[in-house]
Amino acid sequence: MIKPTLLFFSLVLFLSACTPPASPQAEGKRTNRYYDLKSYFEKEVERLNQVDKKVIKTVRLNEEQERKEDLELDYAKELQIFSESHINKVSWWGKYAGDTSYYSNGQIEQIGYQAKEEDLKTKSINIFFSEVGEIDSLLIINSTNNPTINTYQELTYIPNVKYRILSQEKVALSKDRKVTIEGVFSK
Repeated sequence: MIKPTLLFFSLVLFLSACTPPASPQAEGKRTNRYYDLKSYFEKEVERLNQVDKKVIKTVRLNEEQERKEDLELDYAKELQIFSESHINKVSWWGKYAGDTSYYSNGQIEQIGYQAKEEDLKTKSINIFFSEVGEIDSLLIINSTNNPTINTYQELTYIPNVKYRILSQEKVALSKDRKVTIEGVFSK
């Protein structure tokens, strides 16, 4: 006769052996190798919507400029380009060199990532922190180069102060284009 406790442990052991190991893709969903920009901007969008920040927005296209004040924005769309510049895809693990510096109190002062491979769109990310661990500002550089189009983007975000998107495009057989979008948060 089999004892109930032996039967229970045998069953647990059998069932755990039948569970397939987690795939690298599943592991990637649970772990981030690099600073999680995507989550940061999701939280920023939520925060900005709650505090109901107004924005003075200036858009420049080459030499033309338009300015609008006291705008209520869809922050998810407005800051989408920042969150899309995240580098936490499993296929990109190890493709960025990271560097971190610290304040004398042990808090992180800056985190920087630099692409190791030319074909990666996000070339660099620099995140600057205050001495209490909050993000002071961040700078992201994106660019692509191929025979038909060359693009360069410089993205700057300073919480509660402003965001700036500088985008330059050189398209074969077309005029160069420079677009700057700047949003300044009202006080």
